[in-house]
Amino acid sequence: MKFTTVLVTQPSRTGYLEESLKHLRIALDLNSNMDLLVIFNGESERGESILKPLIQSHSERVRFRVIKENSPMPGRFLSIIRKEGLRWVHFPGDDDRVIPESYASFSKTLEAHPDSIAIAFSAHTIDAAGLRTEKVLRPLNMNKISKSVALANALHKPPFVWPSLMFDFDALPQGVFASRFVFDWWVGINLLLAGEIQVVQVPLIQYRIHPAQESFRTSENRKRFEAEMMLHVTLFQDNGWRTLHEKTDRKQFLAELEKKPPIYGDPTFGASILLMLRNTLGEDKPVSAGHQQDYWGTFAERHGVLLNLREFPGITLQERGVPDKFNFRLEIVEGTCPSVRKALHRLLSSSGDALGSIACAHSIVGEVSQVSMIQVDCGTLQIGSNASSLEGLLFRQIESHLDLLKVVGYQAAYWEIAVIQNLRRILQIVRKIRSSFLISWKR
Repeated sequence: MKFTTVLVTQPSRTGYLEESLKHLRIALDLNSNMDLLVIFNGESERGESILKPLIQSHSERVRFRVIKENSPMPGRFLSIIRKEGLRWVHFPGDDDRVIPESYASFSKTLEAHPDSIAIAFSAHTIDAAGLRTEKVLRPLNMNKISKSVALANALHKPPFVWPSLMFDFDALPQGVFASRFVFDWWVGINLLLAGEIQVVQVPLIQYRIHPAQESFRTSENRKRFEAEMMLHVTLFQDNGWRTLHEKTDRKQFLAELEKKPPIYGDPTFGASILLMLRNTLGEDKPVSAGHQQDYWGTFAERHGVLLNLREFPGITLQERGVPDKFNFRLEIVEGTCPSVRKALHRLLSSSGDALGSIACAHSIVGEVSQVSMIQVDCGTLQIGSNASSLEGLLFRQIESHLDLLKVVGYQAAYWEIAVIQNLRRILQIVRKIRSSFLISWKR
């Protein structure tokens, strides 16, 4: 089977390009079924001159295309691939080095599994100077898990090592998700949804880790935000939704998703996806049960919502015994009554930053600021004859004072937004009238 290695390169990285092409030359000599397409993402005279000797020695198998204006988005180079009519493709980075001998595993694997649409390899890592490091990047081991478990894992993090992935380009949807940082993740999930994938425990590239690489050019929040948008689009389009409903073991899928929640288990960006899946694919298990409490609690707190986790919204067909517990942490002030302190440890979250402090009449408040501090009436609390009733009274007292805690995530009501917008328009009109008056007055 013929394949094309597609090298998308930046004008500023000709040093890495020259090194990369040396390894690709060897690969072309060893693999007669290989072509090379170099796409210059931005005009690069230096890059073209570096490539020229390789074109001269392999004129029928090496070509290049130029995107005149550099763009970090994938749409332009993907349109080139479609125009070229390419099928099996490989996308190493222009700063990576292919391992020429490993391409032989492509043909062997495809001969053994002709219905496959992708072959995932591993990768060795190298530093900026090209020296081998100890880290090995491995794809999700599809050989040992079911498709349902694989899909759940693919929501948690990218399932494959992008520059070590070879796949049939025709297996991807026509509509491409435009993303600078998670396009590779989108490809991996869509391949899982589309067909059979083989995993080969052979390194296909030497993956270079250095400060100038693309993944270091933005915040982790930006990448996870793009991942959240991508998963919503991918899972709830027709093909994704049909696969989840018809071709997966729902219980197995959701069980794995609970162990490894979406987007690296980050409740800020992944919880909306998990909620949607649990409420549409789940049966009778409430979303706030068991070890998931802290996850949902963090999700709510980061959106400015303080609540009892037993009251977390979600679909369930029967009541389950979920104990009272808040989704936020408070610092317990020194000197607080032992019984109250013990109850607070059970009622408050043990993770995350403290939103404030809590004290009783016997606490040593001293220099502690009264702002964001809740003071409970321990005299009333001691009326409780057992730990359970004490916790209940304490819980209600804290609930009644939640307004003292400063939290983020306030959302203005629609009418408030409309008022602000109208005031801004009025202010603009006033400024124009004032400006016109001053001009007339000066004349």
